[in-house]
Amino acid sequence: MSCCAFGLANTLAYIVYLAYWRIYGTMCLEMFLYLPMALIQWRAWSRKRDSVQEELTLTRRLTLVQDILAAVSVALAGIVYARVLEFAEGSVALLDAYTVSLGIAATFLSAFRYREQYILWLVTDVVAVLMYVVMFDPVYLRRRRSTSSWPSWASPTGGGSTGRGTRTTNDRSQNNCPGGASNFLDAI
Repeated sequence: MSCCAFGLANTLAYIVYLAYWRIYGTMCLEMFLYLPMALIQWRAWSRKRDSVQEELTLTRRLTLVQDILAAVSVALAGIVYARVLEFAEGSVALLDAYTVSLGIAATFLSAFRYREQYILWLVTDVVAVLMYVVMFDPVYLRRRRSTSSWPSWASPTGGGSTGRGTRTTNDRSQNNCPGGASNFLDAI
């Protein structure tokens, strides 16, 4: 059950990271769902142990009707939430909305110990990686051509940032690419 403690630490660090990049949908998901649900899941998974192998937890399985209902719910929630994020001027509204809707469904399936949660987490991760690629996220995209030890987006002397974790206004006009790169190839 040590994964729950690491999950809590990850959630707290990720909230700060998402706030910086203005990925509001996923940030709210982390703050208002993952953080409290991590505590609930810790309790739920530790109470339903296998009687033969103590390190295992008993799981359940969705029916076909529940599978269809979950898929339709995720699709509709993603569409609605994308509109909300577009109104809030979120950076990557559609991908962010589906990361959130998939994550919510996976969290609840996990809390109730359904096996299908693993599939949803994998799909959530794929959508999240796509979102970070679209954002030209420096954590996921390695800079190959650097003229200094600091990447231009993190330089304390400039290069697209004030050096204190804030972004300049031209970051948004340059496709959200750190350092003002105009396209994907300039960013790496």
